[in-house]
Amino acid sequence: MQRLRTLATSVLISAALLAVVSPRVSACTGNCDSTCSVTVDQIISMVNITVGAVPISACRAGDTNGDGAITIEEITAAVGDAINDVVCRCSPRCGDEQVTGTEECDDGGTCIGGPNAGTHCTREGNCLGNGVCTDGAKIGTSCAADSDCPGAACQRCRPFGGDGCAANCTTEVEIWTSLVPGIVEGPGIKMGTTGAVVHGDVLTIPLGIAGARRIWLGHPRSDDPSVRIPYVRASFYSYHPPPVSTLAGFARRFSQNRDLAWKGTLACSCVREVVLKTCGGTLFDADGAATASCTAGFLGEQDCLALRLPPCTPVHGPGNTATGFVVCGESGLDDVDLQVAQDAGGNSGMTGRMKIAFGGHGPMGSGLVLDSSAIGLHVGACPYAYCRDTDPISERGIPTTSFSTTGMANAVLTNVNGQDGVDIVNPNAGEPYFAQGSPANCSALQASPPSLSGYATAGAYTLLGFPTFGDIVVTDTFVTQ
Repeated sequence: MQRLRTLATSVLISAALLAVVSPRVSACTGNCDSTCSVTVDQIISMVNITVGAVPISACRAGDTNGDGAITIEEITAAVGDAINDVVCRCSPRCGDEQVTGTEECDDGGTCIGGPNAGTHCTREGNCLGNGVCTDGAKIGTSCAADSDCPGAACQRCRPFGGDGCAANCTTEVEIWTSLVPGIVEGPGIKMGTTGAVVHGDVLTIPLGIAGARRIWLGHPRSDDPSVRIPYVRASFYSYHPPPVSTLAGFARRFSQNRDLAWKGTLACSCVREVVLKTCGGTLFDADGAATASCTAGFLGEQDCLALRLPPCTPVHGPGNTATGFVVCGESGLDDVDLQVAQDAGGNSGMTGRMKIAFGGHGPMGSGLVLDSSAIGLHVGACPYAYCRDTDPISERGIPTTSFSTTGMANAVLTNVNGQDGVDIVNPNAGEPYFAQGSPANCSALQASPPSLSGYATAGAYTLLGFPTFGDIVVTDTFVTQ
């Protein structure tokens, strides 16, 4: 501590002697969070880096020579910029509550990932601890620095939409979308209609879905060459999946020839969109494990405070069940196909991490969405008043976020239900189960009013220990009329 005080004092004295009184415009050494000025907090961050108290990622702008360290000379330059109130050259930053450049609105952001997650912020420096990877192969994962997020940034103060101001600081418009009702066709859902399929090692259960969604849609900024259109999905839903009817034929054909015979109605299912909350607002911890869910009213709810984890925070922003974007640039979107794989542990019971990989390329109108939902199940005769807010927690399902895409999504689960060598794969082809999406019509999407007609997202994910059915793979497709 004495070393820190001595260093800070010597730097301030040196800076006072070297300071130039006249204001100037500069790149600004130490402008750690792109606020267009150097503050005392930023200088303290640089000093902390110098003495090894925090990593270089806390203020990369202070490392002007790129040697991975902060020197006395660099701190002196930063103090000089602060004393002279230098206006820094910096790009406008969405989420700083300053409407600048091509922004149309800016209502700040929310801290994600650290011990003050869920609090309002206007810059990265407001948020403590870790952040979240906002894109790329580790999207939704807790991070300490950009290097933890291949191809993307580690962000602590994150703007969200759903309140009239989109995540890219453009004005949002509210649109209602109707889903093409699902048609069950054999063991699956007819192409071009909406539904989910639950794949177990014994049963394959297709669930046709119909309903409507409310979406808050932004529009691309003129300084964005990718022409990315962000959106969020509001919590309103109106799903009407039919009862799960007799499945004897499907069970015998698609479950490794096990002898099953079901008569009458087997079960009822309810698909709900969920305003997902986790401890810190991330989807995955830094080690790849799923972040603990603290979503009230569903199975698996954890007490973040009791577990000494970051505060319970909405993953998609307050009131939202999904975050996503559509790319309308001519170059389209890379990494549009999704592959999910997980080892359920078999005889060992040692569950493996869910592995998510992206690949392929999609045309203009391609997009990706992180969609949170829960599949509830009532075993036995379907009660008349089912899929209501009064359903017991035991029948509301486990909140899960799937990565849904306009490309292809597939998933495979191996060594399921405590059995080595028992995998959930398509028995006809020995390949993962998959679902196929389709891109948006960008002309219609950017019209007034906008339309998402024909836009379809495909998702695939794994669930372990699903009530009654055990380990399962779920594939789904949501098609907009």
